[in-house]
Parts: sequence; structure tokens; C-alpha cells
Amino acid sequence: IVGGNDWLRKGGAWIYTRTGNTWTQQGPRLVGTGGSSNATQGVSVALSGDGNTAIVGGFLDAGNKGAVWIYTRTGTTWTQQGTKLVGTGATGASQQGSAVDLSTDGNTALVGGNGDNASKGAMWVFTRSGSTWTQQGSKLVGTGKVGQYSNEGVAVSLSGDGNTAISGGLSDNSTMGAAWVY
Repeated sequence: IVGGNDWLRKGGAWIYTRTGNTWTQQGPRLVGTGGSSNATQGVSVALSGDGNTAIVGGFLDAGNKGAVWIYTRTGTTWTQQGTKLVGTGATGASQQGSAVDLSTDGNTALVGGNGDNASKGAMWVFTRSGSTWTQQGSKLVGTGKVGQYSNEGVAVSLSGDGNTAISGGLSDNSTMGAAWVY
């Protein structure tokens, strides 16, 4: 999966598959519904371990609140699964979707929002049951931040089983940076 910003910053993502040494685009560009014209979809992307679920972040959607879109593959066709996801409890221009990751089975999504709460940052976890995505608990906000800005959620990663998450904050402690593990 490759994310990219195109004309008018709507953005999108493209899926490629490999046969031997040849890479081929699979289907058209993925652009989620319900996004604003400058959502910058594709600023962050991830695929599940089996390659059948994709997540695409658009951190400038809805006035920098941000959102993510989930896609699933059947054969060679990619389809948006549900509506865009926006975590609850956001404060200000949270920039959700600035970083994303999926568990190996594609049933847990991790969404970073480094602009949340005046750039202190946060993360949101969503889980899938069938084809329905639900936010799991409240937003995650690390403790022990040093300074006014941490930008937690600018980089995120999720373990294969979806039970451990890490979030990076590049601006913590006068840009020394920090990471929080959940």
C-alpha cells in the first residue's frame, strides 16, 4: 500500500501486488467517502498481515480533526468498510490519522493524533467485530510528558496480536522525544 497526496490535498492510497518480479496496481486509487476535500487521505497507511485489510489516515479531515478509513479486499476488489472512523474525546485539532497501524489479523486498528490537546497528542484503538468497527475505551494519553508539546501519536505501532501498542512523541522534552507503551 502506498499513500499519497494529490491534487487539492484530498489524497488517497494505491494497492500493489507482486507476481515474481513484477508489481501491478490492484484496482483504482482508494479514496474514502465522507472526507473533506483537503483530508490528505494517505498521509499514513498500513496493511494487515494477510494483506486483506488496509487502513488509511487523513489527518487534516474536518478542520484538522482527522479521520481514518478502513478497506477490505475480496479477490482483487477493495471496498471501504463502514464510514470513516473518528475517535471520541478529541481535544481541538487532534489530527487523527497522522499515524496508523493494524494488528496481523486486521481486527485491531491503532490511530495516532499528534495534534490532540494543543499538540500534547494521543492515540485511539478500534476493534472490529464482523464488519463493524468500535472504539475500544477512551483515547490513550501517556503520562510523564515533559514540556508543553509532546506530539504523542506522530508515530505508532501495534503488536501482531493487537495487545501492545507504542506511541512516539517527537517534541517531548524539548524535542528529545519519548515513547509510551500500552
